[in-house]
Amino acid sequence: MHRRATVAVGLGFFFDLFEVFLAGVLAVVLVQRFHVTKDSLTVLLSSAYIGAFLGAILVSRLGDRYGRSSAFLFTLGVYSVFSFLGAFSISLYLFRCSVTVARRPCSA
Repeated sequence: MHRRATVAVGLGFFFDLFEVFLAGVLAVVLVQRFHVTKDSLTVLLSSAYIGAFLGAILVSRLGDRYGRSSAFLFTLGVYSVFSFLGAFSISLYLFRCSVTVARRPCSA
């Protein structure tokens, strides 16, 4: 049980920090390929942190009700699915929505 929890927490931290460090590279790509303005870019990149803030408020009750390990594995699954969908988004709006939803449960 402890190894499974350690692996899950390690994967969660890895992907969380990977997304944070990826924001700098992503900003350049969004400006060059999708011609995003600076105002839109700040809103787009900050949507991940807005999702994290909302997740800390809304999803933290899962841990109280179902246990921290179960809640963490659930939120890691949601994060993985929506991060994957964000990678294949066909518009900036869908990308922003997927990033916001992906980050929402992870801060709980």
